[in-house]
Amino acid sequence: MSVLVDTALAGGGIALMPPSVQKAYVDNGQLVPVLSNWESSQAGNLYLVYSGGPLSPKAKAFKGFIKDAFSHTPLV
Repeated sequence: MSVLVDTALAGGGIALMPPSVQKAYVDNGQLVPVLSNWESSQAGNLYLVYSGGPLSPKAKAFKGFIKDAFSHTPLV
């Protein structure tokens, strides 16, 4: 899991990790949750993480794509 966390903290993109792992990083502002209304009973939460500042146009487009893709997925 540390490779995932290290990559996310370095601004490597979206990271899917258990809440118990991401909580401290979200609490101190190092990670920013996205799609917080979406949950999977199998995968946990999905977070778009970035190094800070506004999202780039490509990151915004990707966030929109993911949000749209999962908004039609039934949650089990």
